[in-house]
Formats: sequence, structure tokens, C-alpha cells
Amino acid sequence: MVFGTLLGLLATVGAARASVVSAVPPGVSSVTVLSCEAPEGCVPELRAMAAHLDSLGLPLLDLGTVVDAGPGGGLARVRYDKAMSAAARSPTLANLSEAREALRALPSSIPEDDVFSLLLRLGAAQLYAGNAALADESFEAAVSSSDGRVVNLPVLTDAALSRYLYLASAAAETRELSLISDVPGQIYVDGKRMGDTLGGAVSTDLTVRVGWHRVTIERPGRRSAWVAELDDAAGAVGVPLRAEIVGDDGEGYLGTVIEGALRGVAAPADAGAQLSGWARSQGLRWVRFVTLAAPGEGDGHGLPEESFEDAEHNTWYVYATWLDVGTGRFGKGPGPASLRIGGSTDRLRLGVGVGYLRLQPISPDYGAHDHVEIDLNVRWRLVGAWSFDGRVGLLRSAQLYYLREGVFEHDVYPIAAGMRYGDLQHGASGPYIGAHALVVVPLAEGGEVFFGYEVAPTWRWRVGLEVRAGMTTDGVVGGAGLTFATGG
Repeated sequence: MVFGTLLGLLATVGAARASVVSAVPPGVSSVTVLSCEAPEGCVPELRAMAAHLDSLGLPLLDLGTVVDAGPGGGLARVRYDKAMSAAARSPTLANLSEAREALRALPSSIPEDDVFSLLLRLGAAQLYAGNAALADESFEAAVSSSDGRVVNLPVLTDAALSRYLYLASAAAETRELSLISDVPGQIYVDGKRMGDTLGGAVSTDLTVRVGWHRVTIERPGRRSAWVAELDDAAGAVGVPLRAEIVGDDGEGYLGTVIEGALRGVAAPADAGAQLSGWARSQGLRWVRFVTLAAPGEGDGHGLPEESFEDAEHNTWYVYATWLDVGTGRFGKGPGPASLRIGGSTDRLRLGVGVGYLRLQPISPDYGAHDHVEIDLNVRWRLVGAWSFDGRVGLLRSAQLYYLREGVFEHDVYPIAAGMRYGDLQHGASGPYIGAHALVVVPLAEGGEVFFGYEVAPTWRWRVGLEVRAGMTTDGVVGGAGLTFATGG
């Protein structure tokens, strides 16, 4: 398994590169991601899978996009950097608390000054807010993580500075911290390089100050393999602390999860939950992870989901596991046919509307007339959030609906066509606005504007409330109703 090698080789795939995308295309409900288990890389497999999906009009998602979204991925770093920037601009208790939570979720070490400064400023904010107990915890963590630092301190209030210096002046006590890791790596304590783990059953002993510490074990050039926040580091002298490393780093952990799922091994809940959170934000319903093998080389993967021939007439078997975004679990999914049906850009959406419409004739000889309206509509996504919106409706004002009789007792047929702004992806909710050219057959011509708000109770269906108003050659029109739509 060399995920890093695969990512580096994506740029060398040539013509197939056009089918490998680094962002989820608008409107798709399912994507395919190739998992590589071969130590020498998977350029032939990647080229074959990209060409196969391209022939079906489907994208192959860059593995790096998923790696950054998963456990140990770059999104945790983005969150931390954003939180620290906000705390630097405005060191409020809320901003500093968010930075502290982002640090807990960060799967890598950070410079020791960052740890110390964050804890110290958080303590000052907690003290200012009147919570002395929490402030002391933060100050004590700042003391132990910096070994009692008293110089080059951030700007603090007199009360916060006095409290911190009082805690830092206490006599220092030390503990022996023993680390055992099955994977060799570099040890960092509070951002300071403290030694190395040798792997196997060999322990590494460190002397640390009693109190709070953030310990990470990393491999050079990779994300962190293991992170822990310890209070009174491992307790008594001689008690070893075992670093339970699932993978060799964040990227490797995700690769281990995917490869295990492809072989039928249950994936950790946190991996599925974090990947599902990212997939939901992209409007996805399923994520299909696949690995390719030639005939007779797919041992341990069960039955192939599909097979195909590449341009050189080589046969490839596709072994797949599907991440159900709704449950966060890996397993058997809807099958490759669902990708061909719902995995394209899904530009078309069909809908129906039911509502009320009032026609207000210009002539004083006629009063306003109320109608029940039923319409069928077609929307076709054009560019971005813009789409074509066409509708054909039926207006009834007869006694069948217990509405007012009048000049419009007979059926009339509104036909509208125009543009709409605000079409959103699967699973998203939001407002929209648009305008129509309007013909009310056989009575009048004119135009109307409309606006509404749609919600998505399921990944496929959308329900909305809409208001419309306009002018025709025969008077004013206006109304409101419910809309129901399915599609892209």
C-alpha cells in the first residue's frame, strides 16, 4: 500500500487524467474512488479505471480529495489554522475555546510556542470571564507544557499574569514517561522533539514535568500516527504508555480502513462518521471505493462487482465497497448501474406544483377571480446555480372547487418559461428566485416573477413554498403554492 505514491503518480497518467477530478462535480449523487494496494503503485489500474468511467460519462475522484476529508486529513489542519487566526485577531473566550477544541482534533504536532500561547491566552480569557477553576487548569497546563516558562510571555492582564507566575513558581516535579509503539517514529512532547520509538516491544523512556502534555508520534514527512493529551504523564514511575497506532499516519489510517472494507473487515466508526460528514457536505449519497485486479489476482476480495476490458483488451475485475453516507457504514451498495443513472451531472429535474392563483382583470366590469392551480414543471441546470424553468399548468374556477364563479369559469392553461437562480445540490436547502414569460391560454400574455424556499427531506426529493406575481394583458396575477420536485 503506497497511497502517497499513487497521489504523486496521478499527474503522470496522461489522457486518463482528464477523468480524474479533485472536486465532486455539481449534482452527482455517487462517486468512485480508486484504492491502490500495490507497493509499486497502480498506474495501469488508474488509467484503466479512469478510461472505463470516462466511457460512461462518470468521474473518478482523486484519492487526495478523500484523504484530506478523512481521519487525519487536511481538513483538521484547515480548521485549526482558521481557529488560531480568529483567536489572534480577536482573543475572545469563544474564539480561544474553539482553537482549543481544534487542537484536540488536530492529528499532528505543532510548534511549542503555539501550544503554550494558546493555553496561556485561554486561561486569561477564562479568568476574565470569572471562571477561576478553569483558568487555573489552563495556566497549569501552560506551565507543565513549557517547563515553567516565565520569559517572552504574551500580553496579559495584570490579574492573569500574576496568577500564571504564581503557578509557575511552584517547585517542579518530574515523572518518567515510557512509550511503547509497534511502529517506529519520532516523539514530540508539546511540540518539542524528545526522542524516537524503536517499534516492537522496546520502550522509550522520557523525563517530563508533572502535569499536562500533548504527545505525538510521527514519521518523517507524514501525518501524525498517534496523538494523546496526558495529565500527570502516565502516573507512577515505570508504568508504560502504549501508543495504539492503527495506521502509520492519517493518510495510511484511511488507506487501512478502505482496504479493510474492501476485504470485508468492519471499519472503525470514527472513520465512517468523518467521511460521511464530508460526503454529505458534497451532496453525495454513496461513495464507491474500488480496487482493480486481473483475473485470478483478486484473492480475499470476494466476488467482483463488475468487469471490463481496457484499450489493450486486458480484462479487469472491479472489487468494490460502498460507503453509505446516511449510516456511515461500508458494505454492499446499490451497484454500478446506479452510478450511470444518478451519477452524472443530473441536470434535469421534474416537479409538480399545487397552489392558489388570483387573476385581477384590468376592466372594472369584472372582479377578481380565484383559482386552484396545478402545474407540471421542468428545470434544466445550465451554468452554476442558473437553470431553465418551464411550466404548463391548469387553472380551474368552477363549482367543483367551491370557488367564485365568473368570466373564468372554464379551464385556462398558463404556460410559463424563464430562468431560475438558486438550484442546489442533493441534500441542500435554500432560497431561489426567477422570472417567466407567461401566456394564459386562451386569454392573455404577460410575465411574472417568483421566489421561494426549498428543503430536502431526502437526498432525492425537494419540497418548497413559492410566491408568484406578475402582469398580463388582461390584468394582474399573483399566488402561492407548494412545489415538489425530484432529480438533480
